[in-house]
Amino acid sequence: MLTVARRGRSRVYALAGAHVASALEAMLALAPRSNARSLRDRLKPIELARTCYDHLAGRLGVALADAMEQQGWIETSDRQYVVTAKGESAFSALALDLERLRDERRQFAKRCLDWTERRYHVAGALGAAIANELKRRKWIVPLPNSRTVQITSDGYSGLRRTFRVAL
Repeated sequence: MLTVARRGRSRVYALAGAHVASALEAMLALAPRSNARSLRDRLKPIELARTCYDHLAGRLGVALADAMEQQGWIETSDRQYVVTAKGESAFSALALDLERLRDERRQFAKRCLDWTERRYHVAGALGAAIANELKRRKWIVPLPNSRTVQITSDGYSGLRRTFRVAL
């Protein structure tokens, strides 16, 4: 009924095909209706913006990665992101020292699968530097005792202006 694909440490499950979906839908017609109850309602703030170790994740992290890729700042290469020439100047304008970040012992710009969005965000030295710069600018504020970060009003406008990200 299911297929599974490995993605790093994660597994992605999917229905084995349209025939399985049709069978499940037919069985649902027999099931009594009930109101769905879920953790989703309680997860909203952490889904919007949070840290994943020391880099940004959730809708914010994925939107940043998408925006940087669409603007030609980064490109996907297997499990990494590669910074383009356009990205070099854009990150420099954000006061990020890419040479120093590349010299760190950790991976430079790793692709990290987001657990809520099921899409990739930027991890590694570059991801951490972006998160730190957004904190320094007070565009995001970490909430106490949580991985959740709050986007400030200056943050919403700064993200829109700098990265073309509208959440």
